[in-house]
Amino acid sequence: MAKARVFLPKNRLKHIIGGPNDMTAEMLIQGAEARLAELEPALKADVSDWVAAIERIAALEEEFLFAQCLSVSRAALSICEVAGAAGLGPLGDAARGIVSMVDALISQGVWHTDALQLHIDALSMFAANPSLPSDEVRRVLARLQVLRDEIGVQE
Repeated sequence: MAKARVFLPKNRLKHIIGGPNDMTAEMLIQGAEARLAELEPALKADVSDWVAAIERIAALEEEFLFAQCLSVSRAALSICEVAGAAGLGPLGDAARGIVSMVDALISQGVWHTDALQLHIDALSMFAANPSLPSDEVRRVLARLQVLRDEIGVQE
């Protein structure tokens, strides 16, 4: 029977990390939070622009909204990507519902203009009043989720 051979692979990262002057995880987190605080006004401005773009398209007739649904979805996805970092979590949640609605159209052929409009209205409401009571926000988001479930939008 062969003897087991024990060997230690060379750690190629040893010279990169773990030195005495390296930044700690806490220091890195504090730096990231400070940078995020600097970026927050710009992120909020971008979110505001994307909400306005969605509202402009939503104000059009149904056939134009349908034709521009991918633009709506792209703007909503952009909101999803940065809303949490900008302290606008409910906006991101409402935008995620919009993305799901458009995805359902593309993947399942499910199109409900009124349901999409309700999601856009919620997005507008959260954008106009980011300090809504959290229980009211949860209630609106839960009802939108029930609506999506009822019309067959799978997430």
